[in-house]
Order: sequence, then C-alpha cells, then structure tokens
Amino acid sequence: MNYFIFSIMFLISIISIQLTVHIFINRKTIFLPGFLGLNISLAIYSGFYALELIASNLENMKLCTSIEHLGIFSIPTFWVIMAVIYTNRDKIIKKSFYFKLFIIPVCLMIANFTNEHHHLFY
Repeated sequence: MNYFIFSIMFLISIISIQLTVHIFINRKTIFLPGFLGLNISLAIYSGFYALELIASNLENMKLCTSIEHLGIFSIPTFWVIMAVIYTNRDKIIKKSFYFKLFIIPVCLMIANFTNEHHHLFY
C-alpha cells in the first residue's frame, strides 16, 4: 500500500519540478513568482513525503518529516502571494507585506527544527 502512495507522491513531485523548471526558463514571458514558489513548496512536500513512506528507520522518517514541513509551512504563504499577484493587487500592496507573510512559517520552521528541546510538535 505504501508503495502505491509513494508512486503517486513521487509523480506529483516530478510534475511540480517540471513546472518549476518550465516557469523559471520562461520567466521573461511567464511572470508568476507566487506560482513558482508554490510549485517548489509542493515539490519539497510531496518528494519528502514519498521518501518518508519508504524510510527504513525512525531517524530517516524524522529527517524526512522535518524537511517535508519546509514545504507544508510555505504553501499557504505562496498561495496568498499568487492570489495577490493574479488579482493585480500587488501594485497597491507594499513589499513589506510579503515579508510579513513569512513570519509565521519561519517561526514554525524554527520550532519544528528545535523540537528536541521543547517537544511541541511530536
């Protein structure tokens, strides 16, 4: 059963990486920074989730889960950025807004990587 889910998640990761490369190569005609970040986050999440499913021991699973959270925490932020740019609201929003969006994901990543000290995640 895990190998079926692994195959699907690995396929999603490959498709996301291909979309990311295509957007990056054609960035002069396709300007979608939110979508680019969203695809990178999705590739990180799905790729490391697939690796977590086939991990042989608990330490590898913990490592894959920690890296997987990098993608999970940044997906909503890039989704908001993509929506703001798509609706042409980026001209009225200050650049500091984008940095403020990343405050919560960065705090969650720090808390996730320091979990051994406070045990708030697992």
